[in-house]
Formats: sequence, structure tokens, C-alpha cells
Amino acid sequence: METIIKSRPSKRELKKIFDLLRSKKEGVDVGKYFGKVKAIGNPVILQRKLRDEWK
Repeated sequence: METIIKSRPSKRELKKIFDLLRSKKEGVDVGKYFGKVKAIGNPVILQRKLRDEWK
């Protein structure tokens, strides 16, 4: 989504715009996927496996 702001709004107006954009709940909540990957074993071997997955 893209929002174009043509004038120089105040901080209060910007906050209002951002709050409206955040309040819309569409699609999948990807926030739960942020963070570290919990891996068991050697991380180098896991990384090589992930990189070679598409071959």
C-alpha cells in the first residue's frame, strides 16, 4: 500500500494517518513469524541445506 502526503503535516496529523493505516487488518499476520529461527544441530549444516533446497 502506498500513501502520498502532498503537504507538510504536523506530527499529530502524521500520527493520525499512521494509526488509520495500522488499524486495517487485511491478509495474514506476518508479525508472528519475525525473530530468530530455532534450530537444533549445527547451524552451518542447516544453512547449507536451506540454500541447496531449490536445486
